[in-house]
Amino acid sequence: MNTIYASFDIESTGTDPRRDAIIEIGIVRFTSDGEILRTYSTLVRPTGALPPEIAEITGITESMLASAPRIDSLRTAVMEELADAVLVGHNIEFDLAFMEAAGISLAGRTAIDTFAMAKFLAWNESSLNLGHLVRSFGLEAGEFHRAADDALATARLFCSFVSRLRALDPLRSGILRTLSDRSPKNTLFSHVEEEFLPANESGPATWNDCKDAIVSAIRARTAVEPVDEETPRPEISVDAILSAMAETATENGRTMEPRPEQRRMINTVADALRQRKNTVIEAPTGIGKTFAYLLPTLSRSLPRRERVVVSTHTKLLQDQLLDRDLPFLRDSLERAGVPKSSWRVAKLKWRGNYASVALAFERVENATYDPEFFVFAAKILLWMTETKTGELDELSWYGREYEWAAEIRANGSYVLDRDNPHRDAEFLTTARERAKEADCVVVNHAFLLSEYAEERVGKRILPPADHMILDEAHTLEDVVTGACRRDASYERFDETLAKIETTIRAYNTRAKDRLEEPFIMPEWTSLRDGMNIDAGIAFDFFAEYFAERSGIAAGQEHRDMLRRDDIFAREGYATVSRAGSALEERMKTMLELLWNAPEPLVRRIDAYTDALESMVDTIVRHIRESEKDAIHIVGSSVRSGAVFLATAPLKVGDFLRSKLWSTPAVKILASATLRVGGLFDAMRSMLGFEGFEEAVFASDFDYASQSLFYVPTDLWDVRHAGSKTRVHRFLAELIRTVGGKTLALFTSFASIKEAYLATNPDLKSAGIRILAQGLSGGKQRMLAEFLSRPESCAIYGTDSFWQGIDIPGNDLGTLVIHKLPFAVPTDPVVAARSSLYADGFAEYSVPQMILKLRQGIGRLIRTRSDRGIVVMLDSRVLSGWGSAVLENLPEGMKIRTAPSEEFLRMLKNRLSDKTERAG
Repeated sequence: MNTIYASFDIESTGTDPRRDAIIEIGIVRFTSDGEILRTYSTLVRPTGALPPEIAEITGITESMLASAPRIDSLRTAVMEELADAVLVGHNIEFDLAFMEAAGISLAGRTAIDTFAMAKFLAWNESSLNLGHLVRSFGLEAGEFHRAADDALATARLFCSFVSRLRALDPLRSGILRTLSDRSPKNTLFSHVEEEFLPANESGPATWNDCKDAIVSAIRARTAVEPVDEETPRPEISVDAILSAMAETATENGRTMEPRPEQRRMINTVADALRQRKNTVIEAPTGIGKTFAYLLPTLSRSLPRRERVVVSTHTKLLQDQLLDRDLPFLRDSLERAGVPKSSWRVAKLKWRGNYASVALAFERVENATYDPEFFVFAAKILLWMTETKTGELDELSWYGREYEWAAEIRANGSYVLDRDNPHRDAEFLTTARERAKEADCVVVNHAFLLSEYAEERVGKRILPPADHMILDEAHTLEDVVTGACRRDASYERFDETLAKIETTIRAYNTRAKDRLEEPFIMPEWTSLRDGMNIDAGIAFDFFAEYFAERSGIAAGQEHRDMLRRDDIFAREGYATVSRAGSALEERMKTMLELLWNAPEPLVRRIDAYTDALESMVDTIVRHIRESEKDAIHIVGSSVRSGAVFLATAPLKVGDFLRSKLWSTPAVKILASATLRVGGLFDAMRSMLGFEGFEEAVFASDFDYASQSLFYVPTDLWDVRHAGSKTRVHRFLAELIRTVGGKTLALFTSFASIKEAYLATNPDLKSAGIRILAQGLSGGKQRMLAEFLSRPESCAIYGTDSFWQGIDIPGNDLGTLVIHKLPFAVPTDPVVAARSSLYADGFAEYSVPQMILKLRQGIGRLIRTRSDRGIVVMLDSRVLSGWGSAVLENLPEGMKIRTAPSEEFLRMLKNRLSDKTERAG
């Protein structure tokens, strides 16, 4: 008889089994072939109140629970339903914890987590949420967030995974069998091997066989195609490329309208490259700036075999260039006489973005009997047999996976070293070789700036550029801040020292096997202990300083603050200053000793020594009185409550001038939002691009007829608690009136949650779905769901929705701005940079806010046929300084102010007239 499985799910009043209670239990008994044997479902009356957000999510109400039985009377029935069955659940530990707290002990039972199975059998899914997986797999599902329906969905998902396991090829089946042999018994893998894996007839039988097979699969998938060096690259005019693009577009069912401003930008970029003039360009949405910089750049560079580096803000935009824009351009260039085989496009990301084959193998070999780790190992090894890039961004991480993923990133020199037996199969090796031979290398800003921040040229993997395009240039200040930020905590400091010691010990063990001399450093213990003591003195000092200055005790919500010069007058400063000097000297001594280690060992530990040296530098910079060129941050971690230190560049322009603007490549900076008040002055002050040519292009959009900017005059100040009810009531009525097709931009997750709880009940009853960031899944999932039914959806989004998303056509008709997007004034970076100005608010904060607001407004009108309204709920835009905001709206955009009821009435009449005309 088939093994019997029991999938179960609970709904609860919260997430903490010590405080919260079960309100519903659902159980489904079934076989792995999908036969449903029996179902069980019951509501459970909790001892406390039902939180409104739980009622909203589940649809369970207080009245439904009023007559439900207490958990005490249900234990026997629940245990009978689960008896003699293998337990199955999605994120099953959550449900088991609540069952245990309710007195239903399932300890010692075999329990299979479909969430864990999804990690290695569905790693390419954008979400491992139960609802997403069920929809993606085309499985039948009921109403999610109800226990019985979720239990049934989990059973069906489990059976789908069983089918996948039974159909695995010999390589992948062999990988799972090998991991089962190495992992603890009576766990997921042992059950999978016993019940579901096909017979291992031709697959790898041992771990060494597995490694060889994985390496062979990687080499087959990542082989670099040779470039045709013999085929000449003819000179080709921009006109010829544009003509070929029009033909290619027609062939693909697309149309390319003439864009006069795009042609002007093409000419400007061509002149800049010909005259070797660095140029900054503001090109509004709709102009087609991507092709406006790619066409002239490739037209000039390809015949001369010059390398172009194109950098954009995010990895998502980087992939968009590679997957959509450049393939179209390659097709068009071939039509115009430039064969695809004669030139190459490559992508590069930060070296730590690539998985290291050798490090992954070593980590598996050194694994302890941790069931959770072996799920991670299965995910990585199966993924390696399928990925073409080895980019870890293809995967999502959960819990401890972040820690394990960090251990297999290709950070260290060892990955590219001759001592690495798998060097030729390393994804980083392939990516670097492709970039070296490429004519066009696509990168993202964070990687580009990290490369140029690297003082040691030999550490760089980006080849030199003849021309450099920096798209989305308005993001450079934030990206430089992130790329150059250095963090240190005592926990990470101590952990890094331990990793160096562990690596040395492991090397010595292998050296004995190879009859080599081990590396002995008698001074190690003394240096390690001394550095730990010095660092401890420093972190204790800053922990006291932070607690006194912030009033925040250890373990409270994470916050950070600017380190002030008052620290130098504190009692104990002399002691911590001496500790900092001693720490710096010990670091130098350690490096000198480690540099005498065998070369293979040096390369294995260089990522750790780099990290340790960076943390020592960060600690010392916080102590030294002479350090004036950086922002010094002191904060407290919400996870551990421990103090941390961080540094960031004070003047981003100084960094860019010395590291990037001074390089010989011609730089083209482009963005839709670079000016404030019609001038580049604010951005030039931030980014330091003195001497650049400036160019501005007009929009092809008629904002006067396509858009309206409306501000309610009677909602009071949106920042104050007293106005929330009025604002939320208006927001709900607005979305109900327009019937979805709405993007509401907020400045915090807290504001989103408040708005969601206040507006969702009303809008849900009207058939409108609110997709709230932080409550409805990730950004891409939210966008996909919105686009599948925009007429009955609205998005509540924060920072990542203000830019970088594209919803053209009739799918978006209303854009709501909840609050002007000012940076938090107490943020250490904002506070430090504001202090550089005579009037930090007017000269720094307001321009920064305007640039972000312009990005947000840019989400609304994406094509010439788009129509829409911007609703600004923040009445400060009507204040004295608010005129600067209105002056920076898109040219021609009409501005209207009116009481909210009057506006809604006008809007309803307008929509009613449209409906009648359409009828």
